Amino acid sequence: MMNKIDKKVDESCSSEVVKNGFRSCRDLSDIIPLYSAKGLYLKPIAKINVSVNLPQLKIPGKTISSWEVMEKVRLLIRPDEFASLKVTKSTLEFIRLEGDLTDRCRMQQVLSRLEGQRLNLAGFPNILKVRAAEAKDDFPNKHSWDSFFRDAKHMNELKAGERPDTIHITGLAVKWFSEDDGKTPSESLMMKIFKKWGNIRRIDVPAADPYRSRMRLGSNIKKSSFHDGIFFDCYIQYFEYVDFVKLMESLRGMKLLKKEGQDYLTASIKVDFDKTKHMSDSSVAHRDFERKRLIAQDSLAAEKLRRKEEAEAKKKEEQRKKEAANIEAKEMRRKSREEKRKRKALTVFRKQEEDKVSIKIAREEKKLIKAQRQLESIRLMDELFDRIKQKIEKGEIVIGEKMVLNKKKAQDKPEENIDGDSNKNIDKNEKSLSKKAKKLKKKKSKREKKKKSMALISEKR
Repeated sequence: MMNKIDKKVDESCSSEVVKNGFRSCRDLSDIIPLYSAKGLYLKPIAKINVSVNLPQLKIPGKTISSWEVMEKVRLLIRPDEFASLKVTKSTLEFIRLEGDLTDRCRMQQVLSRLEGQRLNLAGFPNILKVRAAEAKDDFPNKHSWDSFFRDAKHMNELKAGERPDTIHITGLAVKWFSEDDGKTPSESLMMKIFKKWGNIRRIDVPAADPYRSRMRLGSNIKKSSFHDGIFFDCYIQYFEYVDFVKLMESLRGMKLLKKEGQDYLTASIKVDFDKTKHMSDSSVAHRDFERKRLIAQDSLAAEKLRRKEEAEAKKKEEQRKKEAANIEAKEMRRKSREEKRKRKALTVFRKQEEDKVSIKIAREEKKLIKAQRQLESIRLMDELFDRIKQKIEKGEIVIGEKMVLNKKKAQDKPEENIDGDSNKNIDKNEKSLSKKAKKLKKKKSKREKKKKSMALISEKR
């Protein structure tokens, strides 16, 4: 696995770059694979303690700046740099600093640059002596857990979870231990990672339990301390004591390293043995009981919410139907008014059409009567002239000479022509009258048909 990673050590500078709360790493020479499939490795921690002896302050009110001392110490280790440097203890006699180095391979060089050095502070004639040594970690050892479980009266070493078999790790990055870079750490992934040290009895990741924050746990039961969504803690319980010891020794003095593309990020973790019976049978049973209680409570709440939503949906549906019925009733009333208006308009239109036809028929009848009267007057005049002619022929009527001459001239013409002309005039008048009568009949028939069609349309509506 180590051959797959490019090992490189920057001899000139070992400064770290902070990225999203993690620190970058350049030296990969001492990394140990933890779970290569996810790019997870272990890297040794490099911490040193620096003590600076302070001179006696003879002038009242004069103080020594810790920040100035820290800057002087930073200058002494150049070209190397501290990843972090903080004051752990400050007295009138000395200032103790704790420095974090990026790579453990730099430790001896840094210690040699610091040990026995002397500092000059502005305003102080005395020279300050510097002492440096590797910092001792506070990682628990075999004696610490053996003595704890031996002296604890509330522990029974015959029961799982009440003996040295559970490791508590805090400060694990959620993103590094989740499936598909999710927002929740994966217990199955943790099982895959830590099973290589031995057979695991149980693994508990409080951040992966959606009900954990709502559980009613006792005051002696420790809850997860990481709820920010970036880090989480984990409890790992082994069947065998020897497996517990192997993992503790493997994590001693280590921090996590994650490969992300071309970047290598590190994060500090805290490892301790469980002192709270977190993985004891009683604690596990209590959490299971609380989980079932919360599931049942959520089911009842979900059922109540479902019924409430159904009632609201039913109420909304009834309201919708009521509104739809009101809208339909309004539409029916509108249609009724529209039909009534149309019928009224149709009645008015029919009456107007009937009036127009009646007026037209009356005009035609007047014309026909006038024509009939003209024809009757013509016939009357013809009959009158015929009688006058007969009386003149018989000598019953005597007219002046002029009239006699005209009459003689007229007699010279064929009588047939006179009779023919009169007959032609009569025929023409009769034909025109017959045509007008036919037109009137047609108009009456059309009017009757129109009335029938209008009546049918109104009945259909």
